[in-house]
Amino acid sequence: MQNQLVHQSDGRLFVTTLEISNRFGRQHKDVLEAVRSLECSPEFGRRNFTPSSYNNGQNKAQPMYEITRDGFTFLCMGFTGQQAAVWKERYIEAFNQMETALRDKLPMPAQQQLGLAREVGQLRDMIQTQQTMIMNLFERVDMARLGHIRAQDKLAKTLDRERKMIAINEKRQARDTILTMESDGQPREVISAITGRTLNHIRQVVFQAKRDGYFPMMGGAA
Repeated sequence: MQNQLVHQSDGRLFVTTLEISNRFGRQHKDVLEAVRSLECSPEFGRRNFTPSSYNNGQNKAQPMYEITRDGFTFLCMGFTGQQAAVWKERYIEAFNQMETALRDKLPMPAQQQLGLAREVGQLRDMIQTQQTMIMNLFERVDMARLGHIRAQDKLAKTLDRERKMIAINEKRQARDTILTMESDGQPREVISAITGRTLNHIRQVVFQAKRDGYFPMMGGAA
């Protein structure tokens, strides 16, 4: 099998999954799985992905696919992730090499050469458009993530303020209860059991109320 990516046979251009695997550093089983997982129509699959086989090192027949230019483009567009851009650039480079080789070695009519060059240019435009769409998507995802972080931070600050307000209100209510019960002459052990405050805390509250002049206003003894 020739060491090139794109072949011509009876006017048909095709690549094989084995050559894709060798050229782009992917395991052949992964390339086969990618082809079988493509979400294309059955008609498109039959036209552009032809089951075939090759003999491995043990001279045993192994499955592969012969893939047309359209099928190769469809498969190429499905590769995403960190290495996607490099993969697609290599695809363009391989296609350019094929174009040069065919032009130099075969008596290709000028019109056919022009059509091939036009298709390569369209492929470049398609890849550039897809890369732009992916970059825009990444930017929107990043903006949404930042907005989510800001919303979480705002919510955390709001909850913290509410917790502080609840603590202040609970402290104020406990103080009012202590002073009311002290003014009514309730034993401080009873006040402690009801409010959950220690006797020392109750003494401090009563002392501060007397010092600030609040306690007598409630009718209690000074």
